[in-house]
Amino acid sequence: MCAKEIMDIVLAISTFALAVFTAVMAWATCKLANESRDASLRQIRVQTWLDFKKMFDSREMLEARVTLAQSIRFNPNQPKAHKEVSELVMNFFEDLATLYIMGYIDQKLAKDTFGYYASRWWEASKTYVDYERKLHNEDKTLFAEFEKLAAAMRLPNEVINADELKLFLEGEKNLA
Repeated sequence: MCAKEIMDIVLAISTFALAVFTAVMAWATCKLANESRDASLRQIRVQTWLDFKKMFDSREMLEARVTLAQSIRFNPNQPKAHKEVSELVMNFFEDLATLYIMGYIDQKLAKDTFGYYASRWWEASKTYVDYERKLHNEDKTLFAEFEKLAAAMRLPNEVINADELKLFLEGEKNLA
């Protein structure tokens, strides 16, 4: 073998080694980018949960929950009472539902934190929501996300009867 052939072999081996190294680096870079993206998404989901938890525990929301618990026993036969019902709590769960369904909030944390409240507030609000939907030409999209959230967060085989709901609303009335 002459020197040129040896140099060609060394060059071929070096080129092959460089190609393998480049492929390994490209794979590692892709893996790192995916891990970074996943970590960012986890962080965003947890931060969103923290923001919603802070909102739920805020003075404004506590007062809204007390007010709603006092007025939610809405009677469709007394439509004037409809104006007394604040939708702040229901809108909170509607917004939470949108993020929950789209996966923009940590679902386990959200379910553990808000599941009890979402399912009970939905039960308490159903008569009001039904009336509200009738006022808007049977618009089933009103509070539809809240309804889905309550169903998704409800414990399997959980029954929320009138006594349970009454106890829940009494507890909410005493928050502030």
